[in-house]
Amino acid sequence: MLLEISKYLDVVPPFLLLLFALASAPVTFRQDYIFWYLAVQTLLNTISKIIYLGYNGSNLVVYNINCVLSFLILSAYFASILQFKDTKKVVTGVLALFLMVLIFNALQFENIIDQFNSNMYGLAAFIVVVYAFLYYLQNLLNPTKNIVKSVDFWYVTGLLTYYASSFFIFITFNYLMQSNSKYDSGIRYLWPIHNVLFLVMCGYFFKGMLCRRSQMI
Repeated sequence: MLLEISKYLDVVPPFLLLLFALASAPVTFRQDYIFWYLAVQTLLNTISKIIYLGYNGSNLVVYNINCVLSFLILSAYFASILQFKDTKKVVTGVLALFLMVLIFNALQFENIIDQFNSNMYGLAAFIVVVYAFLYYLQNLLNPTKNIVKSVDFWYVTGLLTYYASSFFIFITFNYLMQSNSKYDSGIRYLWPIHNVLFLVMCGYFFKGMLCRRSQMI
């Protein structure tokens, strides 16, 4: 039963957060990057569930698209909150490099259609973790406010928890899928663990949204 529940932990929590965000405060559609991150997660994870559970088809291409879109949104998010010199230029350069590696990886190593792109998920996770530590460093060097009352602190902490904890799942998942003829025989518990980590991230996002709501009252 717990395994069945875990299948929906990457769909229901982000959807509920979207509803809470819409009900609690007006959304600045151009710059509320975490809102759009959650929207992408809800949409693409729902599509992948329908393909896999409803039609017993391969949903790997949807997960690979999710990786790219999520990284694009998070790059924009960190470019907006990091205040080091030339941050936007550096983030843009890293994003361009990421896209070039994506193309090379798709051509040489991991087919984007029928393979889980472990290399790109791992690279994206590593970069997000680096950005998160840069955010903490920025606040240590310039402690201008109570950080635990900051919306971005909880958002970044959620992202760090999820991407750092999921890193080894990401980089090994394609190999494990290729080495097991039947998914359920070897790694049936791996993605449910990932979904639990995703739920934890959503918990941090909810705390951040509560901070935003309290600041608007």
